[in-house]
Amino acid sequence: MFLKPVHKLSPEEQDELIEKVKLEWLKREVQNRIDEADRGEFVDGEEFRIRAEKRLRESLQ
Repeated sequence: MFLKPVHKLSPEEQDELIEKVKLEWLKREVQNRIDEADRGEFVDGEEFRIRAEKRLRESLQ
């Protein structure tokens, strides 16, 4: 597969790439939380949402 440098992507392609990155990040976060729950390190849904949103904001800065 041929990959273009990000700066050569169209605005639409850049938006699509951002959405794909966000989705992959979310999948990893969900899996991390599943792994934590399996180890007995459970965090309730609201706390998870707050932490996940915070990490997402930090990763986009």
